This record gives sequence, C-alpha cells and structure tokens, in this order.
Amino acid sequence: LKSGTDLSTLTFTVDGKTVTPLKRGDRYYTEVANISADKLDEAHVFTVSDGVNTYTITFSALSFGYRVLTSGTANDNIINLVKAVYLYNQAANAYFD
Repeated sequence: LKSGTDLSTLTFTVDGKTVTPLKRGDRYYTEVANISADKLDEAHVFTVSDGVNTYTITFSALSFGYRVLTSGTANDNIINLVKAVYLYNQAANAYFD
C-alpha cells in the first residue's frame, strides 16, 4: 500500500470472506490459520479492493516453499525444511485419502 492509504476504504477477503487485516510493525497482513497437514497444498484466494480495482493472489501454504526453492538464494537448512514440509503434506494426503 502507498504510505497514508486509509485502510477503511479497502475491502480484504480470504476465500470470499471479508476479513480485517492484522498489523505487525508497520505492515498489514491477512492469514489462514490452523491449516492441517493434509491441507497445506490447498490454494486460498486473497483479495484487496478499493471498490474500483481488485488485486487477487492465489496461493497455498506450500507456495512459500516453491518460492524458496526457485529463488536460488536459500541455504541448505531452509531447502531441507521446505522439502520436509512438502513430504509431510504428501504423507498426510496419502493417509487421509
């Protein structure tokens, strides 16, 4: 957001439900909490709208892992963590299917 943007003029949604953004430091964010292991690969749709323009991003909890692996800057510990979370999700999917 541009500095000075009035958040009350914006609408934030997660999966079609209006949410109030949370604040940490000088940044605002929305979240999907308590994602179970078998749902880590499930995509969620986040939108911000000012009534004229709507910005949408779709991603899952594993999207961060994809970004890490394709960035070319992650160290081995982070890469191994991302791989472990992916394998955890795959094992949970196999168990619950």
